[in-house]
Amino acid sequence: DWQAYYSRTGSVKFPLGPVAGWNTNDHGVNNAEGALAWPAMAYRLHGNRTQGLTSMDLVLRMIDTYQAQPNALLCADEVFCGRAPHRGTETCAVVEAMASLEQGFAALNEPALFDRVERLAFNALPAALTADMWTHVYVQQANSVFAGRT
Repeated sequence: DWQAYYSRTGSVKFPLGPVAGWNTNDHGVNNAEGALAWPAMAYRLHGNRTQGLTSMDLVLRMIDTYQAQPNALLCADEVFCGRAPHRGTETCAVVEAMASLEQGFAALNEPALFDRVERLAFNALPAALTADMWTHVYVQQANSVFAGRT
């Protein structure tokens, strides 16, 4: 239940800082492909655009406040790691977040979601993939500007 998780009303709550042990609820990729996609899916099922936008705002606000990296991405080198500058994010979380936000834009017709996809494409992907797309890093750091041989 992403609504209860992000609003912190359920038995499992969105973490307000780094997570110590591995679990599926706080896994970055699960949140990138699940929580970020949930508002658009809910809108498609129920037809309430306002609720979809409100839910997307909740998810992005919580991530930006408690788990964000400067590149518009959540900090999760497996599980959420707070805003720690020495921790990174899995490459799969980058592309899953982009895909979920693209679906959100397509369903909710909210330009700010595609702006965020663009920020990820220009600020997170270059540190995750080589230019020829043959190599990727598992965990990128927020201060990485490219992936490749130095």
